[in-house]
Amino acid sequence: MLSSQLEHPIPTSDQLRTMSYAFGPHMQGSETGIYFGGDNRIVRCPVDKIPLPQLSPPAWLVADWMMADSRGEPISDYARSFVTNPACWNSATAWLHEFLIVR
Repeated sequence: MLSSQLEHPIPTSDQLRTMSYAFGPHMQGSETGIYFGGDNRIVRCPVDKIPLPQLSPPAWLVADWMMADSRGEPISDYARSFVTNPACWNSATAWLHEFLIVR
């Protein structure tokens, strides 16, 4: 969570009936953060600096991209980076890759 206990300076922006876990880029913050009255917590992280984990896509999605690529459908550069990188594959997507090449 990005929230913390209420402390000074008190944020000038508030969400009086909202819980802090609802914080996200859809909110308008201020320099001092946002006060959440639902759980009496504050978030000082700017909405444009929310940390996002960079995770690999699930195997089913990589498999879907592989099949689309084998049919000649256009895929994004991001998708292609996973389709062409065996280090991102599990045993099922490795098998699928071999199947699509032999076919």
